[in-house]
Amino acid sequence: MGRTNPTFRNVLEAVKSRWGDYRRALRRRDQTPFDRLFEYADAHADAAGYLNNDDPMEPILVSMLLGQEKRLAELDGRIAELEDDTAELDGRTGELEARIDGLEGRVADPPAGADEPGAPAGAGAATTADGGDA
Repeated sequence: MGRTNPTFRNVLEAVKSRWGDYRRALRRRDQTPFDRLFEYADAHADAAGYLNNDDPMEPILVSMLLGQEKRLAELDGRIAELEDDTAELDGRTGELEARIDGLEGRVADPPAGADEPGAPAGAGAATTADGGDA
């Protein structure tokens, strides 16, 4: 009978186990990112198993890099979305600032005869008996 090779997932678990002491020595904040790297390797274990490489670290590291590359692409896409949103808001801000400037100009320079000091109340605008504009 022939010898059975362990599956790549078994090899990956053995490698992960060998790195256990290193993981425990890491600061707590670094342990989660370290675990994420092995999650990336596990996500690509099927492809790594097809490689049947003598050194399992090569496909493990490439799988980790692939996971990182995918994450970077996601973050780049999110940054592009946020930049688009920011540009849109900047445009709207410019429009609102122009409207505010226009309103400030109206307040600073009211139309002639509108509520001037000493003018009779309502002299600037004609109104009807029910209080509406004429």
